[in-house]
Amino acid sequence: MKRDLVHSDIERQNILNNKYALEKIQEYIGFSGILFEGEYKYTKKMVADF
Repeated sequence: MKRDLVHSDIERQNILNNKYALEKIQEYIGFSGILFEGEYKYTKKMVADF
């Protein structure tokens, strides 16, 4: 079955819960959040600027 990140809330959440995937995505796009209590956090401004 094809994974569809556009239409599947579950598949998107699976990516967001995968710390390894998030680190690789941040490296690839050059956009990193603030590491706070073991999780990356983003402000609305950071996301809007991106």
